[in-house]
Amino acid sequence: MTLSAQISESWGRRPNAEGPSVEPPPADFAQPPADELEELYERYVAELPAVVGRIEGLWMKLVAGSDPSAVAALHRALHSLAGSGETFGYPQLGSSAKAMELALDPFLHDAVVPAAVIEPLSSMLDTVKQAAGGADAVRRVPSESARE
Repeated sequence: MTLSAQISESWGRRPNAEGPSVEPPPADFAQPPADELEELYERYVAELPAVVGRIEGLWMKLVAGSDPSAVAALHRALHSLAGSGETFGYPQLGSSAKAMELALDPFLHDAVVPAAVIEPLSSMLDTVKQAAGGADAVRRVPSESARE
């Protein structure tokens, strides 16, 4: 969940004897123009329904027991959504996907989710879907200083 912040911090700082110091970007580094960044955000939002649809499809396979790899595939898809949600400024989406991902962790080895856990996980999926298309649809735009 903090990967983008860690990358930004690592990219812009270098440890030394006195602690981290800010390094200038490499000479060949060019920050993408704001319109390109906005286009990237728009593409993410446009693709989000398909991503959530894929997660729903994996969920249905898991519940039906029709695909032994569904637990691992769903776990990976949620992990990806958790990271991209946070990276693209949708913290509720990122955190709800991360919560469901973590709830699946104990079942990865056996690739079977007990019936008693299906309902709570289903509620978590509803939260993910709501975050993808509801109140979380208003993106938290990173400040200019955070993007530099």
